[in-house]
Formats: sequence, structure tokens, C-alpha cells
Amino acid sequence: MQTAIIHIFAHVDNTFQILKDARKAKKISGQVIADQLGITRELLSKYERGHSSPRADVLKKWCNILDFELIIMKRLFL
Repeated sequence: MQTAIIHIFAHVDNTFQILKDARKAKKISGQVIADQLGITRELLSKYERGHSSPRADVLKKWCNILDFELIIMKRLFL
């Protein structure tokens, strides 16, 4: 299985849309993802719409469920 990689920066607005699109492409319901994350379907919907942000551990698990590798890079501005 090939793993996709998402680079997430603080300014990336479509990160959660990417995860939502990946979920739909894999034909996995939001309820299944929410159950595996231990959250409600309503909270997952808020994440996917960008109305709330998950904790880092939830985001990592979410990416793992969808076969994404999560790489968080700190940007340094000099």
C-alpha cells in the first residue's frame, strides 16, 4: 500500500478538506472515522469544515486511519 504524505503548515486552509476528500474516496463514512477517533460525528464534521481544530493526537490517528503520513514542520522565519 502506498502512503500519501500531507505537509501541514499553520496557514494551510484545506488540510481538513483533503482528509474529508480522502475519506470519501475510500468510501468510509464519517461515523466510522468518528468512532475510531473516539469523537462524535458532529465534532468530525466541525473538523472537516474547518470550524474547529483537532488535538495533535487526534489528527495523527485520523491521518493513520486514512493511510496518510502526518509530517508537522515548524516554519522558521529569519
